[in-house]
Amino acid sequence: METSSRLKTTAQKALCVSCIVMLSACGGSGGGDADVTGPILSDVPVIAAGNSASAPADDTTPEFIPRPGAGLDINYEEPEQNLSTNSDFIAAQWEHMQTCLMVSAQEPIVVVVDGKLTPTDSNDDVVRFIDGQIQASSHVTDTSASIQVRAQDFDGSLGKPGSFLRSIMGRYLWLANNLAERDYPYNCAQGS
Repeated sequence: METSSRLKTTAQKALCVSCIVMLSACGGSGGGDADVTGPILSDVPVIAAGNSASAPADDTTPEFIPRPGAGLDINYEEPEQNLSTNSDFIAAQWEHMQTCLMVSAQEPIVVVVDGKLTPTDSNDDVVRFIDGQIQASSHVTDTSASIQVRAQDFDGSLGKPGSFLRSIMGRYLWLANNLAERDYPYNCAQGS
């Protein structure tokens, strides 16, 4: 009995030491004078003005303010689609998702696609409709980010207008800040 108790205690200590070693190895900083020609999305700071993505909000914590940028670059696959109301709506959804998630990232180029959406790369993050058809995608490189969304997402024919746009924006923001997918607050994509 005493031998199994000692064995159990030794195993627990070994597990604790292993965890500490692994955490300190993962938490180290590269430092150095690396030359970076553009922002790397995973290194974009989370600006939370006193809040953090995992901290519960209370009345004494200042409100999160999205990091200002140059504004979203919104393009339309078909020139006749260029409706300022959709552009204003897209910009409002970007601000909503940053505020709801309490994180910021590099502003992506948003492309509104009329018809079938084909992701830029096979590794792109995608959001699908229940029938399996891709409704939105995000393409991220070390220096840029782009989001594609189907025009049908804005007319209400696929559900609440902008739901696929909010979903892909939210996933992009969350993953750009290296936050765990299991902690993603899906209710933000439901809109305001």
